Amino acid sequence: MADQSPDYKTLFLEEQCRRKAAEQAQNEAEQAKNEAEQAKNEAEQAKNEAEQAKNEAEQAKNEAEEKTRKTTLPEFLDACHDNLYSGLTVQTDATLSTRGDPANANNKLRPEKLLLWKDFPAQQAAIWDKLMGSDFALERHFTSLHTLKESGEAIRRKMMSSELDLHLFQRTTVDDPVTSIIERLYDQQILRQEFGLKGSIQFENHANTLSPETQLESISSMTISGTQRRRSPRLQAKAQAQDNSVAAPRAPTARSSRPRADQFCVYNTSTQNTETRVAAFITEYKPPHKLPLGYINEGLGDMELEEVILCRETDTPRDHFRRLMAAVITQAFSYMVKLGVKYGCVCTGEAFVFLRIPDDPRTAQYFLSVPKGDVGDTTGWTSDLDGTNRLHLTAVAQMLAFTLQALQTPPRSHKWRADAASQLNGWEVTYEDLLDTIHVEDAPSSDSGGGIPQLALQAARDRRISTQLATKNPTPILQAGGNLHPRASLAHTPLPAALRRVRVPIEDKVDSIALKTAY
Repeated sequence: MADQSPDYKTLFLEEQCRRKAAEQAQNEAEQAKNEAEQAKNEAEQAKNEAEQAKNEAEQAKNEAEEKTRKTTLPEFLDACHDNLYSGLTVQTDATLSTRGDPANANNKLRPEKLLLWKDFPAQQAAIWDKLMGSDFALERHFTSLHTLKESGEAIRRKMMSSELDLHLFQRTTVDDPVTSIIERLYDQQILRQEFGLKGSIQFENHANTLSPETQLESISSMTISGTQRRRSPRLQAKAQAQDNSVAAPRAPTARSSRPRADQFCVYNTSTQNTETRVAAFITEYKPPHKLPLGYINEGLGDMELEEVILCRETDTPRDHFRRLMAAVITQAFSYMVKLGVKYGCVCTGEAFVFLRIPDDPRTAQYFLSVPKGDVGDTTGWTSDLDGTNRLHLTAVAQMLAFTLQALQTPPRSHKWRADAASQLNGWEVTYEDLLDTIHVEDAPSSDSGGGIPQLALQAARDRRISTQLATKNPTPILQAGGNLHPRASLAHTPLPAALRRVRVPIEDKVDSIALKTAY
């Protein structure tokens, strides 16, 4: 039998089939492995997406709760500035602005001089040290962020063009927030006693609110001593015409002590019994189209009124601005003296000129605050940042500290008011007349960040309202920082452009207004 030779072709094909089967099995195994890894990755991705969705839902919930929950004092100050006060827009078209009533020009008691209120920053800082050294700063008492934002949208749709607009703006952005804070402070026994709070404050204008005890009953009969009253050009012309006429003399009409529509008295009052209210300070409102910031920057400064109110043919534009500011402060000053309060404020919405009458009524002290310029674009405060900020320079914060300072001060006695009225000179002034002496081309810029240096808080460095408060021994969280000299170490802290001074004599520029306490 013959030997059979191997069938190499068959063997080759069989080997080739086995190799393909092995490769296919290997590929299938690798594919299965890849699919398993892909499934694992997809599972992990699904898990991550689920966690992300959960986190986003929690974040959205937290953000919603944060917007609708009550705010702390620092949150409230920051939100009031950003959402409410920063919405101020002034109508610059004179044809769309009111001119006002030149009534009530007679018998304005005037100071002999105006001087810088040098310790104003230190006194404001002392109030904040008391406030921020308590747990009150971190308790949630105030309007939610959501509500404040919605209110701000309404404010931004309105341009300020009248006294009424200013009253509404001031009430919404400053007065109501300050009132809310004081009412919450009243619930804190220590702070209530510290600031002498009765429960709330009231802003009132009508005549019978000058005093619950009719304090001004005999003020109207007081004589005004001194030289003949100064009169505005229009009143001088009227007086001359009357002197030249042959008309029969008329019986003098009684002058009312009723405040004008732009004068308000602020009372420390109980929420239950308004008869216990006590006058704290007065506010004089002047809308910013009648008293632009540029006029204040140019005209506010130390002055002797006997020189300023005297009209001369050689008067410069700056003389007109100074006379205008003297008239504005005199209107508030006269009301303060007759009412017997130590503190007052001239408010334009853009600016606050805080006033104080020392025991000697012949001098009035002033200090200018321009919140938009003092604060800058933002307050610099965040809830998770323990750094410097400018919350204390906002309109609400400045007015709050000023109000608390005034609430601690009792009204002056009837004797003081009578003595003051007998020794002060009078000024027959109509604001509209003085406003007419200013030409449009002489008007300086009203930009809060530029132009003539304004007083503002020239010695202030940024202070810090912190969210950290020790549980047992809290330390003041509104901290002063840096050097005491007005120009010292300013490079270390970014001061807004408005932290500048009013024009003062060269020799008094620096050392005469160095403050003992940094603000």
